Amino acid sequence: MTSDNRPPERTSRIALTRRIVAAGTMFGLLGWIGASSIRPRDSVSEAEAAILATLRHHASASQIGRLALASWPEMRKRIGLLTQILDDLELDFTAATQTSANELGRRLSQRIQTDFTVGRTVRLDGWLLSLAEVRLCALAALNNVRMAS
Repeated sequence: MTSDNRPPERTSRIALTRRIVAAGTMFGLLGWIGASSIRPRDSVSEAEAAILATLRHHASASQIGRLALASWPEMRKRIGLLTQILDDLELDFTAATQTSANELGRRLSQRIQTDFTVGRTVRLDGWLLSLAEVRLCALAALNNVRMAS
């Protein structure tokens, strides 16, 4: 200690450095949390647009989707539904945005065929549909509701 009973200068610099590190860490964490909460929404929107771009007749798909949503209310959770579709296509949000429309269409067609082969089908308004088709149509219907709001 110094002669006037104050701690040496070095100690106060260490305390200041700890404060700076602690504050920097907090700001860094807040920045990371903020960035992670914003980025997925962008990825979700982009992935949703990429998947919906595979539809040739958006209005017809939306009509089927409205029937599906009425029959299966659990499909009304847009992000959960999109996640299920992407899981069916073996893609994540980022990969969906980086995959060509032709490749997305190919994967979707393949999934629909697989659904029929293994019996992953549902009856909707007298039609036998692949679960992947129904999910895609439900997403189209949810997208129309969101766009109209």
